[in-house]
Amino acid sequence: MDVFGYLGTCKYRYHLDAADFWNGLLGPDEKVYLQEGFLKKVKEALAEREMCLANYHADGCHAWEDNPDARERNHQSALSPPGRHGSSVHRRCGLTPAGKGTSG
Repeated sequence: MDVFGYLGTCKYRYHLDAADFWNGLLGPDEKVYLQEGFLKKVKEALAEREMCLANYHADGCHAWEDNPDARERNHQSALSPPGRHGSSVHRRCGLTPAGKGTSG
């Protein structure tokens, strides 16, 4: 299910007025789903359904990564969530300071 199908299901099947996105719902490639044109379509779809985006969960932008290149990629990803693009329907963006590995 893509983001537009998800919005339809939330609105028309479950009668919700808010959506909760995970970045994987937007697509597999952040270079595509962070483009202004795509985000505009998502914002318009929310507005057409009179919905707001209550929360945005973003994987791949955690604060710590052992590999410096991966850490920089995560940092850049953290700076570019959909909320950065002026979405007035976006209420919250949370980043989890997690990384790979085991604790113990």
